Amino acid sequence: MESLLTLLFTDIDNYRTSGRSKLGNITTYKTNKTTYTQPTVQPKEETVYVKKTESNVAKEKQLKDEHYVVSTDDVLVGSWYGPSSYGADGNSYPIDTYTYITSLGNGRYKLTNRTILSSDRSSEFFDEQYGYYDKDKNALVVEESHKTYGSTGFFAGRDSYAIAGIYYLENSNTRLSWDKLGAKYYLDKY
Repeated sequence: MESLLTLLFTDIDNYRTSGRSKLGNITTYKTNKTTYTQPTVQPKEETVYVKKTESNVAKEKQLKDEHYVVSTDDVLVGSWYGPSSYGADGNSYPIDTYTYITSLGNGRYKLTNRTILSSDRSSEFFDEQYGYYDKDKNALVVEESHKTYGSTGFFAGRDSYAIAGIYYLENSNTRLSWDKLGAKYYLDKY
């Protein structure tokens, strides 16, 4: 019995100084009457819950394929959709614009834009832009796209790219409006 108590007290001292126990999965040792020592080792599996928000984007427009980016606590990170137009050959063509935003850290972001011709869903192209969050404007400032790829159908062989500009956050951070608040061109988070 004495050796068992010695082993237990030694383990408590080791746990208090190093946060490790040799006697098993111990979550808390009482070290004195008022304080507890918590383990320093994190559990192997941790469940993360993400708030589900209602979107203004129609269900049939919400693409959730391999390009889809899940929203995080960062209001800019996630998948965005907006109707727009594409100018070519002196005409304006309706398009669906999908923008997938990922964080690069320190307020910098990478935007992968996917443009799909509304009248022919097999015609699409991708481009990539970098941007940064301007807290004074509550806006995402983006550079001209540096890369275009995956052009198919109507867009094949065209010199497509995204221009530099500013997306303003509005509607409780669920809408990015192009160039000004309440703009005709916008992206809604989904």
